[in-house]
Amino acid sequence: MLFAEHPELNEGIHKVVERAMTDPAFRALCLKDPGAAFAVGAGIPLPEGFKLRFHEDAGMELALGLPPVISGADPLSDSELEEVTGAGSLWSTCCWAYTTRGC
Repeated sequence: MLFAEHPELNEGIHKVVERAMTDPAFRALCLKDPGAAFAVGAGIPLPEGFKLRFHEDAGMELALGLPPVISGADPLSDSELEEVTGAGSLWSTCCWAYTTRGC
């Protein structure tokens, strides 16, 4: 799933992080059940296939979802690769964790 296909997630993530910075009970929910916390804090459910994980402030973390393995196929051309990655943007295929030092 491309993160860029769901712009509402960025706004929702900001809402959740802001609330988690000031509401200890909500912060605990983020750590225990990220999907439920996102639905409560953002006001929308996570899209199908989107996984979310929160952790205490331990620095930045970048998680990339790898596409399925392709066996017996020719490598993608540069133009095919750009199409798959959203016009060459690495950020369109990954999610990032926020910390209080970088929101």
